[in-house]
Amino acid sequence: MNRHKSFVVKMTAGNQIVIPDEIRNNLHLYSGDCIEFVKDKNNNFSIRKYVIRDFWKNFDEHEKKYGSVLTPEIDWGRDIELKDE
Repeated sequence: MNRHKSFVVKMTAGNQIVIPDEIRNNLHLYSGDCIEFVKDKNNNFSIRKYVIRDFWKNFDEHEKKYGSVLTPEIDWGRDIELKDE
């Protein structure tokens, strides 16, 4: 019994394909999204949604969560395990 479900699509003369609804819905793909094709060691391909990481958006989210990098550090005093040289 084959547990895999397959989909067959036809490529147009312009090298375009229509991604079936079930795949689009499962991967949460929308118009303008990027798709990554991943080849394994057996030359089999899988696809996944490619998420472009925006550095500054990520930075802003971390700043909201953890505070600004410009926040001065707290002086906790001398480290008791610090060995004098």
